[in-house]
Amino acid sequence: MVSARELYDEMIRERVAPALREYGFRRRRNRFTRASGGGWQMIDFQASQFGSRDDVRFTINLHVAYPELEAGGESWTQSRPPPASASHAQERIGMLLPDRLDLWWEVTAGTDAAGLSKETLELIEEVGLAWLEARRDLDRYLDLVRTDAGPQESLEGYELRRMQRLLDRVGRRQEAALVRDELERRGI
Repeated sequence: MVSARELYDEMIRERVAPALREYGFRRRRNRFTRASGGGWQMIDFQASQFGSRDDVRFTINLHVAYPELEAGGESWTQSRPPPASASHAQERIGMLLPDRLDLWWEVTAGTDAAGLSKETLELIEEVGLAWLEARRDLDRYLDLVRTDAGPQESLEGYELRRMQRLLDRVGRRQEAALVRDELERRGI
């Protein structure tokens, strides 16, 4: 009998990875990366630390990293992606849905892997890729600040505060002022 962990790993390897490869993502374990606009876009399938061999819970995290915000000279390049912890913008996929709830899936030995992978890939295609594309490079990100576009592209206060600190840190004062103005406009 196949365990939940084996089923989850097989789903990522056999179903998710080939589908995301078509969008230019490369797989390393349960994280998918692609270079974009000089930076990196990442889709991370995060398994809960409380899972077991017979019960796996996971969510999907989206990340974007911009090289121009790395004042310390990080070791990632156009050919070597950064760790997810080095990302400058991130969001859980459930927060992009209308009810804005943290979304976790459960895998057991009896889970329909084909159905579950189809569901998660559709969600990535419907909202995840749009979120990543809207933040593809720093200029697009700043366009979001200027326009505060629709719900998928809308920027949260915590994301704006973090971006403002990063821009200040690397000496991009004009862009930091733009973000600060948006924070003030919102009363944050």
